[in-house]
Amino acid sequence: MEFSWEIVLQKISEKISKPSFETWFKPTVAELNSNTLTIYAPNSFARDWLETHYEEMIGNVTEEIFSKPFEIIITNRDNANAERKSKTESVSTSNTTYDLLINQNKLLQEKMEELEKRIQLLEQRLEH
Repeated sequence: MEFSWEIVLQKISEKISKPSFETWFKPTVAELNSNTLTIYAPNSFARDWLETHYEEMIGNVTEEIFSKPFEIIITNRDNANAERKSKTESVSTSNTTYDLLINQNKLLQEKMEELEKRIQLLEQRLEH
């Protein structure tokens, strides 16, 4: 069977809640090179969440569908773009801008964690 990320996403959507799927998987893209599946998350927080909570499931689902194991690499689009860009030009960032972005990222991570907890509580209520 030829690799299709959409097939993998369909199978994953059957295994997790719709809000979790919409939050963590819908904004991803993936590519397959040899036996390595690279998944591109929209940001580093989503990348970390996918690695921590779903990497094993992704590996199991892909092996189930394609009858062979894949090395799973989860990265974020910003890192992939930065790596490509750094090969062609030098990128400099001021400390002020960097600190601002770090603080914004921390706030967003806290909000995402809070929302994920709320989603889990709502899912539990729906089950009862």
